[in-house]
Amino acid sequence: MSTSTLPAVLTALQAALDGLSGLDGVSVFSGPAGDSQTLECVELGAEIPMTSEPAAMNGLRKEEYSIDGSVFSIKPGAGETVIQAARTRAFAMYAYIETYLNDTPTIGGTCTDSNLEQSKVKQSYLPDGRMCAIEFTINVTAFVNP
Repeated sequence: MSTSTLPAVLTALQAALDGLSGLDGVSVFSGPAGDSQTLECVELGAEIPMTSEPAAMNGLRKEEYSIDGSVFSIKPGAGETVIQAARTRAFAMYAYIETYLNDTPTIGGTCTDSNLEQSKVKQSYLPDGRMCAIEFTINVTAFVNP
């Protein structure tokens, strides 16, 4: 019995992204990583607005939700070359996620459809390097038959 596809979608998405060769060495989390000390990371699902409505008389429900996420890359050092390297890597990581979702919109068969929206790019400096993060949303549609 399932009340939502969300747990399966998050688990499948984390496993799929963790298995992408272009994201080797990148930590992929299906929730906020907290105090992770990683230099490259994908985080999914800190806040996930959800809606659900009847889709048929037999109890089938249509659910829609938006999984927030982000990728970030930190490159040690300072200066323009390091700033560009952090930004280039963050956009490359984002591109791997975009390609996966374009090629596998059902996220391993766990939902009916998904699509990716980029929402914000953040660049910052840290004591030992430069950081670029890309925030995004994955909109999901699924049907649940409890």
